[in-house]
Amino acid sequence: MTEEYTEVVVLKRSDLGEKDQLITFYTKETGILRLAYGGGKSFKSSHLGLVQQFNWLDLTYYQGEGLGKIIDVESKYNFTGIKDDFNKLSYGSYILEFYYLTGTPEQNPLYFNHLILSLIKLEGIESDIQYKKLMVIFNTAALSLLGYPFQLAGCDNCRDLKRDINYYFIVDEGKFFCQQCIPGSLNKGLSVNLNKKEVKFLLRSKERGFGADKFPAITENSFNKLNKLLLDFIKYHLDLDFKALSMLNLYR
Repeated sequence: MTEEYTEVVVLKRSDLGEKDQLITFYTKETGILRLAYGGGKSFKSSHLGLVQQFNWLDLTYYQGEGLGKIIDVESKYNFTGIKDDFNKLSYGSYILEFYYLTGTPEQNPLYFNHLILSLIKLEGIESDIQYKKLMVIFNTAALSLLGYPFQLAGCDNCRDLKRDINYYFIVDEGKFFCQQCIPGSLNKGLSVNLNKKEVKFLLRSKERGFGADKFPAITENSFNKLNKLLLDFIKYHLDLDFKALSMLNLYR
């Protein structure tokens, strides 16, 4: 066995035999990582308070041919502001579930950084509409980092976002078409009508995520529309359903 070190966020804990637990982390160095936590069910476990969902840790572990084992953990930040607030906990559970279902055992430091920044932004939320804004930015940037970037269709009309025209987002293609170049074969069931500001918001989210300096001002109804669009896109392309969504109020 070799000793490894990395930064991690705890995504999930599950039972592994009578006394142990299986811990799923998302890591900076190796993507998704599952390790055995010996004695994880015992209140006497030395790391019991640290190996909890949402915790951002420095992790030392053994990795052999089979299931690796935790050696030591040190806390970096515990996101108690998320855990102690029901709304923040609900949205945070969606973020962790998203990484649990989409993470792969491959290094993706930008995806890891997006997870950390998303949790930091979530902990600082002070108003209801900010939850909907966070979800649009989180999902758009996460999809882009996973290789599903939204695109303008490419015609001169589509690229000229200074013009006051409407757009259609085609869910199966992941592209925006302006009202003047809509494909003749448009499937209305897989398209969403968007205004210029809504398109700009999605493109800014895709390009810069939470690091963007300024987002276009859009209404709560626009956030509702974009959140539904994004979840429809995730369902169509990734075929994922999230248990945590039942706790969220994204469309009302």
